[in-house]
Formats: sequence, C-alpha cells, structure tokens
Amino acid sequence: MLRHSPPASRQLALTATSYCSTVFSVQAEDSRVMGIPSDGDGEPAQEECNAALRRHRRGLLRKKNVVGVGVGKKVVGGEETDELCVTVFVKRKQPRQALKAEDIIPEKLGTVRTDVVETGEFAAHSPL
Repeated sequence: MLRHSPPASRQLALTATSYCSTVFSVQAEDSRVMGIPSDGDGEPAQEECNAALRRHRRGLLRKKNVVGVGVGKKVVGGEETDELCVTVFVKRKQPRQALKAEDIIPEKLGTVRTDVVETGEFAAHSPL
C-alpha cells in the first residue's frame, strides 16, 4: 500500500511515476520526474517525455477517472516495451464510447505516446 503524508498546509496533487510497470512511487506534482534511460532507437527521449508530462499534467489530471500521471514504459498486449511514454493512471478503464469527449485520453501528446493503466485510487495515509 502506498503511503504519503502531505503537509497539512498545502493541497497536494498526487502524481504516480511508473518504473517498469510494477514499481512506482507517488510524488508531489511540483517535484521532478525521475529518469528512465532512453533506448536510443528513435523512441521519445526521457527529456521529451518529461516535457510532454509537464505541459499536459494539469489537463490530464482534470479528466474524470484519472488518478495520476507519470513517465514509464508503454505496455502493449500485457507486455512491457522499451518505448517511453506518458502513463495515465485511471480508477477503471472504460470503453472509449462510454466517455465524454473531454475525458478521452489522447493517443499522443505531441510526439509522445500515452498509455492508460488501470490502478484504482491512490490514497495518502498518515505515517505508521
């Protein structure tokens, strides 16, 4: 279970940053996105993904069902690829036709592809 204790005086937007689809951390919206090395095969470089995330973070987090965003490796058919992307974490995946137009996650943010991952909700908890 994820545990994070935000300062009481500050509203905190949680951003999940994915690493290899299985290990992730939750960090404050204004903190730096941790680095994942680029594979050098013409896929978006880490800095390009970070820039796309910075530009689109607020808009993505405003969409219904979105609980976090980050940079990670795209998963296709249940298999992790080497392609870096902006990962959008949602409470529950829904068919495209069930969503309002403004709540659909675009397939690309500029030249960077997106990946929608169902996670349920993230919750901030007090330390043990």
